[in-house]
Amino acid sequence: MEKSTVLAMLTLFTLLSGMAVAAYQLWMVKDAKNVGEEGSASKERMTNQNT
Repeated sequence: MEKSTVLAMLTLFTLLSGMAVAAYQLWMVKDAKNVGEEGSASKERMTNQNT
């Protein structure tokens, strides 16, 4: 294989993996926020049940 072809493939792979990581982190942050809201709501429910 030519060096330029290998370099192009490596660059493309790096870009794709970088985008995938960024998307995954964004999704995890969104997921964590949802879990936090659900957690606080369930805590309120627990305190209501206890009283």
